[in-house]
Amino acid sequence: MIGNTKKLTSFLLIFAMLMSFTWCVPLTVAAATLPTLPADGYDSYKANVAHGTIQYINYYSNATNSTRRAKIYLPPGYTTDKKYSVMYLLHGIGGNEDNWTTAGGSVHYIADNLIAEGKISPSIIVMPNCTAAASGVDQYENVTDDILYNLIPYVEQNFSVNTDREHRAISGLSMGGGQSFNIGLPNLDKFAYIGTYSAAPNTHSNESLFPDGGTQAKQMLKLFFISYGTNDGLISFGTRVHDYADSKGIDNIYWLLNGRGHDWSVWKPSVWNFLQLLEERGFNTTSSTSTPTPAPTTDEVSFDYQVVSDWGSSFQGELVVTNNSSQTFSGWTLTYDYNSTITQLWGAELSSQNGTKVVVKNPSWDEELAPGESVTINFTATLGSDKNAPTNYSFN
Repeated sequence: MIGNTKKLTSFLLIFAMLMSFTWCVPLTVAAATLPTLPADGYDSYKANVAHGTIQYINYYSNATNSTRRAKIYLPPGYTTDKKYSVMYLLHGIGGNEDNWTTAGGSVHYIADNLIAEGKISPSIIVMPNCTAAASGVDQYENVTDDILYNLIPYVEQNFSVNTDREHRAISGLSMGGGQSFNIGLPNLDKFAYIGTYSAAPNTHSNESLFPDGGTQAKQMLKLFFISYGTNDGLISFGTRVHDYADSKGIDNIYWLLNGRGHDWSVWKPSVWNFLQLLEERGFNTTSSTSTPTPAPTTDEVSFDYQVVSDWGSSFQGELVVTNNSSQTFSGWTLTYDYNSTITQLWGAELSSQNGTKVVVKNPSWDEELAPGESVTINFTATLGSDKNAPTNYSFN
């Protein structure tokens, strides 16, 4: 009996130790897992850390036919000797380019502190004015053209930044959250990372956000972050998008802050987490420096073009590039002439389109085109002079 008692006591002691270990270890793991609430002072100025610089930029926008102003955060130690990733950070309705730094946002202090703590690499934050008034257009919808075709090119021409989607993010609060959905999801050739904080009713329908049923988003999104306070009356809009993403198998982070509403107590912790999640998902990784293979002859690469869908004033095209040679092409670039304006491209990277000259580069997730392999480039375009196949191909 005594022996059995000792065995029982030993068993209970071991069981208690194991349970103690089981209960304690996850607490440590959870504390280090994002998203999580930041510690006090995360958004405050600290004299003992290096600080980035804030400045205004002025650029001409064809979307408004006027000169517009944006704000830019350059990280501590900014230099033209390296390339930086860029996050475009959008404000809410009634706000402007100042809100994220002077109206309670403190994003520059948040970034400074995260950099000083070694949690993120230095990156650039651009804060546009998210109303783009012009004659005959919706000032809130017009911001899409302003950002994509005017602000981004200006930033890339005047600052030392990476210019591919893998190093470009878009996020925003309230109206800016809705705009981040509306701009980011239909333009995944431009953005690999999307963050929305308390997205507002301007959020487009799921059919507009995911015109192909979510296929591109599932393949191309590297980070999709949605947050709300549980007391936010607008929570249904982002929840709808989250539910749709889940139903299509699109990886997304849906973070609810218990008892919080539609205010900075949600937005600042959200951007604090989003910046760190960007770091985890490769936002600040160094661009590839692989050496392109010498240009192949025409016989070595073939091009097959077709119009997949025709909607009258716009259409979807497909271009299949096939490697018929015995060598692998790495870090390739395709240049061709095309008479319609490409509005969106996936399956590769749209580098530029100047007039009829189009430049497409290998997708960042697959640099090599091996013998016998093909890459399928899909795109949507507005009708130019015709829908005929591209001409004057150059592949190198």
